Amino acid sequence: PRKLRAANLRERLPQGPNVQAAMHETDRHRADYIRQYFHREWTDRWLYHLSLCATIGIEKAVETILCASGQTPPPRL
Repeated sequence: PRKLRAANLRERLPQGPNVQAAMHETDRHRADYIRQYFHREWTDRWLYHLSLCATIGIEKAVETILCASGQTPPPRL
């Protein structure tokens, strides 16, 4: 989500830079890289094995990635 990305970026950038412009520039660089080296659009979901929403938090994301990679068993429900 853009709001979460903007908040995270504000923490990392020095005072002053336009956060929305920085996000747009970063997205443009990512898109250019994927297009140049893979001849695909970065939004193509078939390029990725796993996609997570940042709103789940770092701990849950790490847990999900480790589980998906077979490094830890799934949590018990």
